Amino acid sequence: MDNKKTVAIVFIVLMVATGIAEDIFQINRDVVWAIIMAAFGIYLFFQGFVSLNRKRLIQNIPTSKISALALGLVEVIGRALRITPKPLKSPYAKADCVFYHYKVEQFVRTQRNAYWQVISEGSSGLPFYVDDKTGKVLVDPNEAKINLETRYISSSPDKKQSIVNPLMVSTRNMKYSESYIMPNENVYVLGTAKKTRDYVTEHQEKIEKRISDWMKNPEKIKEFDATNTGWLDDVEYFNMRQKVVVTVNQEEQEEKQVQVKTDLSGLADVMIGKGEEEKILIISNKSEKEIISNLRGKTFLLIYGGAFLTLAMIIYLFTKQGGK
Repeated sequence: MDNKKTVAIVFIVLMVATGIAEDIFQINRDVVWAIIMAAFGIYLFFQGFVSLNRKRLIQNIPTSKISALALGLVEVIGRALRITPKPLKSPYAKADCVFYHYKVEQFVRTQRNAYWQVISEGSSGLPFYVDDKTGKVLVDPNEAKINLETRYISSSPDKKQSIVNPLMVSTRNMKYSESYIMPNENVYVLGTAKKTRDYVTEHQEKIEKRISDWMKNPEKIKEFDATNTGWLDDVEYFNMRQKVVVTVNQEEQEEKQVQVKTDLSGLADVMIGKGEEEKILIISNKSEKEIISNLRGKTFLLIYGGAFLTLAMIIYLFTKQGGK
């Protein structure tokens, strides 16, 4: 569950708690809201340290060369390339891309406030390559923290205009926005490099399956039954197994040669995605310097803003209590 959903759920729970506190415990609404805002300030304060740790991680982890990529948490920078024969199209801007993320929002106005409510959000989810000239690796963008600039905002899904300032469409009831990575665009990826295939296990499974198939084939039994007994003794079975190993090895060698000829070598056994231990995956078309700068500002606002909000609410509560 992402932070936005968590905050929304907590906010709804606190709203319900506010009503209960007013009705049952006869607590003043202003006091309840002050307590809620103080708790929210504490949440922001600790989120600031999460942002600080992320900034330090990006600063400290070295950029890896794809040709020498190790398993585990890695940082790569390179050109984004598509894996599909035909270009991927973003749903609203109809732009050629290797990855897109879209959001549909509706302008909602109530008696107390007005806001944009997200009614639909999603991404292409299709893996893409990152090529740093030393090699290329697949990136799985699912569950990634997307840090892309918004390149398309419109009040209608049929319009193909690109609007830089969101205020230009803020008077409309709907807003369609898209972020996307264009082919050959430089991207920054921080995630976990992991094996997508276990070739040792696959090789062994092929051998065992081929032996099982040959044992069911009367012609193969006859081929290795040197004693003409109708079944294979230990030596004959060993000879069959050796023949299977040689056959499978030859087939796999031929497959590798075909892969080289058809340029499928990029579909290797390693992919960068969200890890099970290091649950972080950042994809951005901004430079590492820009990402760190943005995190520095965000960290400052969260830590000091959260601390100020909490302190202000505590002072307000003490002042209100002292005024009674």
